[in-house]
Amino acid sequence: MTTHLSNTHPSLYISDGTTCGEEQFWPVTRTLIIGRQDADITIALPSLSRCHAQVSVHHGMMCTIQDLNSKNGTAVNGTYLKQEPYHLTHGDVIVLAGVIELCYNDPHATPLTRKLGKLSGLWVDPLTLDVWIDAEKLVPPLSKGQMMLLQLVVDADGKFVSKDEIVSHIWSEKKDNGISNDAVDSLIKRLRRRLHAIEHGDPVLEIVRGRGLRLKPDR
Repeated sequence: MTTHLSNTHPSLYISDGTTCGEEQFWPVTRTLIIGRQDADITIALPSLSRCHAQVSVHHGMMCTIQDLNSKNGTAVNGTYLKQEPYHLTHGDVIVLAGVIELCYNDPHATPLTRKLGKLSGLWVDPLTLDVWIDAEKLVPPLSKGQMMLLQLVVDADGKFVSKDEIVSHIWSEKKDNGISNDAVDSLIKRLRRRLHAIEHGDPVLEIVRGRGLRLKPDR
């Protein structure tokens, strides 16, 4: 056991204070047996089997964990292991016998960063619908109506979107009852105000009387 995470080798660590109230770390440089007594990683809890699980290192880097037919089982990220070894990846959470949690650290894993499709101008994440302007995320997210309007303008690809098109897209089920210009103008105003919070240069949206709303070509 060491007192800090290794910068060169994969390691396991306990950080929830379950044992001794302190963080504990084990570098994985060889095959290690985890169990409640006389093991490479000894965790003296009665729910653990004497030889509960085995962590193996392959080619000096890749690690696997395998349950050793323990009585109370081993789970990784919420799924109990069968007999086959499980390939560990950075951040995996291992639960032994339902009573103690270990985390797997791989110092060579590629760190997670923001997943951006565009670093300048407006970008809408197609999966999460998060809105970014110049690599800054808009928080909190837009309302449903604001998001529908923004997506309509983005899909128009620089062309002007008229008020009639906005009404047909946003209020399709109510358009026969009449949607006032004030309602459309209010939605546009709220959207522009929200986007302005992270606009540190020119606005990304442009509105021209008689033509409509569009995404600026250079934004």
